Amino acid sequence: MSESAAVLNAKTDASLAARANQAANPPKPAKPAPKAAAKPAAKPAAKPAPAKATPAPRKAMTPAERAAKPVTATIASYVEWLEKTLGRKFTVKERELAGIAITLYGSYQVSPERRAARAAK
Repeated sequence: MSESAAVLNAKTDASLAARANQAANPPKPAKPAPKAAAKPAAKPAAKPAPAKATPAPRKAMTPAERAAKPVTATIASYVEWLEKTLGRKFTVKERELAGIAITLYGSYQVSPERRAARAAK
């Protein structure tokens, strides 16, 4: 038959007291054996760093190449913002031109010095 509640409580109390005693008096770690005068371990040879791959230079797209690509969500969002800002709806042709124009602006904005540096590479 099962044990009475008093017996279970007594066993639980004894178990908790034993755990508390262990926590209060942890066993001392054993002292390590004295080491003989050992030579320090030789360090492994360092591995050579892998050569970094040189990224391929990016080529700016021409307007015709850009127009052939699909319109991204960012470009579509920009065109919607532009329509809202100007307060009018664009025609299909105006939407296409606005989308192409924003993608080509970075190429237009490049300074002559930067263009010369890219051409020299």
